[in-house]
Amino acid sequence: MVKTVNHDEPLAVARESIDVLAKSSLLLQHYVNSEDDMMKTIAKRLHATLFTKNTIHITGMGRSRLVGKFFSECLLDQNLSSSLIGSTYAKPVRNGDVIFGISGSGTTRTTVNNVMATTFKEVFITALSSRKGSSLARFADAAVIFDWTSKERTQVNYVFNQLTGKRASLTPMGTMFEFTSLIFFIALTKAIQNYENAADIMSQVTSYIYNSLIQLEKELTPEKSLYNSSLIFLERVKKDRYEDKQVFWHGTNLAGIIATMAGMRAQHASLRMRALTSWRFRKKEDHLLVISDNEKELRSGESRLKEALATPKLRTTIIIPQYLTSELPFEVYNTISIPIKKPKNEFISKEAPYRRPLSTLVFQALASAYLVSMIAQLAFDLGIQENEMSDLHANIE
Repeated sequence: MVKTVNHDEPLAVARESIDVLAKSSLLLQHYVNSEDDMMKTIAKRLHATLFTKNTIHITGMGRSRLVGKFFSECLLDQNLSSSLIGSTYAKPVRNGDVIFGISGSGTTRTTVNNVMATTFKEVFITALSSRKGSSLARFADAAVIFDWTSKERTQVNYVFNQLTGKRASLTPMGTMFEFTSLIFFIALTKAIQNYENAADIMSQVTSYIYNSLIQLEKELTPEKSLYNSSLIFLERVKKDRYEDKQVFWHGTNLAGIIATMAGMRAQHASLRMRALTSWRFRKKEDHLLVISDNEKELRSGESRLKEALATPKLRTTIIIPQYLTSELPFEVYNTISIPIKKPKNEFISKEAPYRRPLSTLVFQALASAYLVSMIAQLAFDLGIQENEMSDLHANIE
């Protein structure tokens, strides 16, 4: 039965967008359960590098590369050696290394060529794609295929992945694939230390993320605390676009990657995104967004935030987990509190103190989903079509 949605309600499209991403995480849960042996094999290969001192290499382009960078940082938490192919300090590929290639289409030339170049060594290749039989998947020892995120699939499954006929997909240009990959890597990170039960652990993690997304969707309904702050944020970004204000999206630690990923989507909606290298050219009424899950950094005055608060009339929005909202030591234009509950599972809570807890990683995913949903709402409200957004997508592949 088709769910009737009133798109005149201010955040209806945002909620629907989050619902799409939540369903994708649920499909991911079913997928990892059905691929028990492959999940165990991948996690075991990663775990083995703890003892062999081999490197885990990651390659991708655009936002897929940013997802790979996120995964690379998570691997460092596990005391694993990781390297982003093409980065300044990339490590050489040696026999016994592990390779991850990330491409929704499976045909991105640079990604495929990078993976192909490693086949001359004795390496284990894992491909993440949305298409079976793609060039990237054919090179892989383990092909992880999120086929429900492909453009062809979403066009066919209209009710599930699109609005009801008035607009194109809520998540164009690979957003669903990249978000699903992000969740996959969070789940995989938590399964490395107990690879024998990899599929079960990944299933529990994806279930936790699914429930967190559903809670986020509920918090965007009228009378909920997130609703009003989201309306303020939406009006702010509309003003940013109409008045051609500079927009700086920034995050601390891993949140910096999330801010950049979401910022690329915001640029497709014609927001004038600026890198932090342009920070010194900020002006009154420009908009700074800061994503952070670190209470210590917020309370001590994270340097960029401290500068922003000292700039008269600079509009500053912060996105933080709900448990950090008590009496922040400063005032900002808008505070967006993302609801998140810490998981109860034993295998998650008994982690080494130097590893980022699962709740921290999931907050990053929720912040990503929230920003994507707000951009979808912005595009809907302003009548921006998918082809217009595609024209602003920097891609020469």
